[in-house]
Amino acid sequence: MKRVFLAGACAAALTLFAVPASAQQAPGCVADPLAAGCAPLLIDVLQVQNNDVSATVFINGQTIVVTPDPTNGGPNEVTATAITALATGIGNNLTAQSQGATAIQGTATQELNGNVTAFSTVVTTAPVPGVITTATSAFGNTAQAEACCGGMVVGFNQTVSAGGFAITADSWVSTVQGLGTLSMSSTASANVVGASATNGPITLGAAQSNGATVNSWSRGEACCNTGSITVGSTAAANAVTTSSQTATVYAGVTQVNTGFVSSTSDHSTNSGRVITSATQATGNSATLFNQWGYTDLRGTQQNQNGIRAEGYLTANNYVDAATAGATGQANSAIVSSRGSDALIDLDQYNGFGGGVEVIAQFNAASSSGGVGLATATAAGNSITGYVCTSCGQDQVKIEGYTTQVNDANVTAFTVMGAGTSGTLVGQATAVGNTANFIAQRGSQ
Repeated sequence: MKRVFLAGACAAALTLFAVPASAQQAPGCVADPLAAGCAPLLIDVLQVQNNDVSATVFINGQTIVVTPDPTNGGPNEVTATAITALATGIGNNLTAQSQGATAIQGTATQELNGNVTAFSTVVTTAPVPGVITTATSAFGNTAQAEACCGGMVVGFNQTVSAGGFAITADSWVSTVQGLGTLSMSSTASANVVGASATNGPITLGAAQSNGATVNSWSRGEACCNTGSITVGSTAAANAVTTSSQTATVYAGVTQVNTGFVSSTSDHSTNSGRVITSATQATGNSATLFNQWGYTDLRGTQQNQNGIRAEGYLTANNYVDAATAGATGQANSAIVSSRGSDALIDLDQYNGFGGGVEVIAQFNAASSSGGVGLATATAAGNSITGYVCTSCGQDQVKIEGYTTQVNDANVTAFTVMGAGTSGTLVGQATAVGNTANFIAQRGSQ
């Protein structure tokens, strides 16, 4: 018996999808989908949400006693073997997809003036021997563009205003003995832009501004389990991500955050085999992954409010491994390019009010000699550029033209309390500014 509950709320959603017939395309469109006469998928969108959006899931997993006809035997106890809870709240959402030699072109503006919340709660009073899964997500504005073979030239302008508004994802799970596997995730983000392309170029402009508070919580209590327990949470003010193959990528980003961002993962259990509590909080992030094409990232990232990440783990006994991890960053940029060159031209600034505080707390024991790990990592500004050769190339290069200024405190705390254990590892890293540029020869 499986109980599956899903809840979703979205104030404004728009999906654009194009699959062109070959007769509609000029002969040169496959080679150059952005050329004149190639019938692109055009975007010209304005979305404004001026009120609150909320999605809630509540599941009470109980034992039900079924009493059949006396001729069919005595009473039987029936419980759920697996539970899934999905809760998603979105202020504004835009999705544009194209296939064939159809390019995506245009701009979209999204504005949120309100709260977005997503809640999921699972409470069991009976054993659940399978998997309990919760996925709780709250987004202010989201925009995604996906092109296969046609490429894109797109611009997104996203704003979440201040005014005391909040983007909140909150999940809670409480179980009794007899649990198989637990997987919890909570994600909260004010502005999200994603672009992906195969066999076509990406030219992307993204301007993101957030003034709301962004909170993500994952909290769990379990008695005993036979599989794994994973409790995770992620919070970000502004995020831009691209993923591409055989593509040339040009991305220009302007990200400004003035809202407080916090993420917390907290799990307590009596006993378990493999247990993980992990969390991440970020002010602004830009991440580009590309294979077999030039990659170019330019722009600015500014954070003016606090970033806090907290990961807690408590276990009376774990068998194999237990981990408490927390990561916090005011500004983050990652460019990864395989098989071609890359360039990063980016300015990062973390202001006086943008203190970064990260806490990882571990309190557990292992009578079987398991491995315990607690790690906290905090950074004001972080840039990573990576290029790698492929398919017999002689060389690739990466260029970096960056400025990093951090005017705020950056702290990382790791606290470990353990009884009988095998190996214990504790690590805390705090850095104001970090930039790494790597070029290496691949294995093929």
